[in-house]
Amino acid sequence: MHTGRARYQQKGTHAVPTIKIDQIKPASDAVRQAIDKMRDIDADINAQSYKPADSARARNLAIAQGAARQEYEVALIALSNKVHDAIKQASAEQ
Repeated sequence: MHTGRARYQQKGTHAVPTIKIDQIKPASDAVRQAIDKMRDIDADINAQSYKPADSARARNLAIAQGAARQEYEVALIALSNKVHDAIKQASAEQ
């Protein structure tokens, strides 16, 4: 059963630091949403290849694809920062 906490082991006799999942879950969810958005846009782009050319739609999809990629990168950086902070906090609580 999921307890909402993740643990990692350290060698030696030190206490095992605990990372609270709720510290990183919102940032993780944002990354997942950005990935899903990119996947949806990619599917739209692929579907366009089977339809008559619509240059305005293709241009809008290319713009949306770039924006989704940027959203993903920002979310990934935020997640990395949250994980770093959670590890730092868990290590400090030892």
